[in-house]
Amino acid sequence: MLYYGSDIELFKGMSRVFTIVREVNGVETAFVGGDVLEFSVKADYADTDYQVFKQVTVFSEGKAVLEIAPEDTVDMEAPKDYIYDLVLTTGNKKYPLILPSRLILHPMVNTGAPE
Repeated sequence: MLYYGSDIELFKGMSRVFTIVREVNGVETAFVGGDVLEFSVKADYADTDYQVFKQVTVFSEGKAVLEIAPEDTVDMEAPKDYIYDLVLTTGNKKYPLILPSRLILHPMVNTGAPE
């Protein structure tokens, strides 16, 4: 199943875990050994540098677990809208699972104790 407009909202420097389920023709289909799921974030479509790039190669009960750690976003500008996508490589073919969508990064509200 291919999604577009699947916006993600995150707070800068916070962790988040996503469980990703693959569907083929409306039927849940397990990720298998050898599959590679790539999550990439860019500031703009034309950018050649990634703000975040993660690969998932180990699957739990046929599902992908994507972990965004605090260090993944701590150096990114916020507030700002970024572009992300999700691509599956299985065998020797690449399949977009989520077409480029927005990753909305919010600033942290509490940045420490006042001085």
